[in-house]
Amino acid sequence: MEVRMKLEDLFSLKKELSYDYEVIFQLNNKTVTILVTDEDEEGDEIEFSYKLNLLINLAEQYNYSLDKVTEFATCEADDITMLIFKRDR
Repeated sequence: MEVRMKLEDLFSLKKELSYDYEVIFQLNNKTVTILVTDEDEEGDEIEFSYKLNLLINLAEQYNYSLDKVTEFATCEADDITMLIFKRDR
């Protein structure tokens, strides 16, 4: 039962990310920068890496490739991961 709930959560996350970020990749810019926060809760590591993979796959659908990944640790906020995508020619 718990596995099924997790799968439903991941499918929901995929729809949400597609809705939120697809518009950005459709703008046809040379580079796209996305900041993603890691909520740092128990069991969220799988969801966070799934989220990063979804963003990379979505970018590839619009001819962007991942150029750089940078992680920031802050005192006031959760850890932040910056993804920079470049448009393929």
